[in-house]
Amino acid sequence: IGPWKGSELSGKMQTTLIIVAIIIATITLPTAHASTYKAAVAVHKPIEYDPNTNMTALDVIYANLEKYREHALIASGHRANIVVFPEFGVTGTGILGHGKDRMKPFSEWVPSVGVNPCIMKIKSGPVVYSTSCLARNVSIMIVINLVELGDDGNIYNSELVFDNDGYLIAKYYKSHIWFTSSFDALPKPQIVSFNTTFSPDMGIMVCKDIIYKNPGVTLRKQGITTFPYSAAQSIIGPTLVKSWTWLNDATLLFSNLGGHSGFFKNGKTLDYIDVPTQHGDLTLVADIVY
Repeated sequence: IGPWKGSELSGKMQTTLIIVAIIIATITLPTAHASTYKAAVAVHKPIEYDPNTNMTALDVIYANLEKYREHALIASGHRANIVVFPEFGVTGTGILGHGKDRMKPFSEWVPSVGVNPCIMKIKSGPVVYSTSCLARNVSIMIVINLVELGDDGNIYNSELVFDNDGYLIAKYYKSHIWFTSSFDALPKPQIVSFNTTFSPDMGIMVCKDIIYKNPGVTLRKQGITTFPYSAAQSIIGPTLVKSWTWLNDATLLFSNLGGHSGFFKNGKTLDYIDVPTQHGDLTLVADIVY
């Protein structure tokens, strides 16, 4: 067969290119998809201790834990992977500022990280045991704030994280204390992060910690981008949180005592649904993209 003429070559090349283009157009190429998980935060108004009534410290704690149970059930029902509760949500704020003796009836010893209080025969108080079992029973990670009686006899504002099997996987002592007559603090801030099965590692800070370098900014420099954040702030809370996420290119799952809770990422407020509880609170649920 002799060589193609120019017009024949051009025609055949055009036909070939058209066929190749059609083949390419029909191929589904892999694309990068953002990963998503669901998070929940509690808008919780606590039952407060009133010394003029017959309510004991345990009565207050169990009443608030019952409200927590409903939040967790709602969050789990909406397939949330994690639920965050506010600072002082278990005890209320009425006991604050009256000295450590007022705090002790509301405090409890906390076991070491790595144990499962719900299934292991170990010493644990009502908040630790109930939260471990709640996390296990509804299969959700729980971040909770409580008053801890340390092995050293000090009273700490502590943040605990339980995985969805009920294991205590992280514990953090609030570094920057507002009510210094009620709580003790470690000489040096802790830097605490934890693993999850549904997202990159998360870091912990509590309320006033956000205005200091440690632990939040240090954790961010270590590559942590998401923070479950328990607080008891005034109306300035959302503005402060939004600014912090913008400055640090981070995401905060913000549970604030009494209200103004939400989800903030890179300076923006994320969309969420709010689900009312039978106790008059709200459970907020959002899709978090990372």
